[in-house]
Amino acid sequence: MRLDPRTGDAGDLKALREMMCAGYPDDAFPQRLGGMQTDESTTAHSGRAVGRAET
Repeated sequence: MRLDPRTGDAGDLKALREMMCAGYPDDAFPQRLGGMQTDESTTAHSGRAVGRAET
């Protein structure tokens, strides 16, 4: 399943909140959205990610 957590559509945001954080305080929802990285590998966050000029 693929979701776009960065949508500005109020209806989509309401549905996402109900699916993901219905039982949590309102401030938990933006935190959950901020943690979703649909296009980035989670392995980049598991160690030290360092860029190099040649790559």
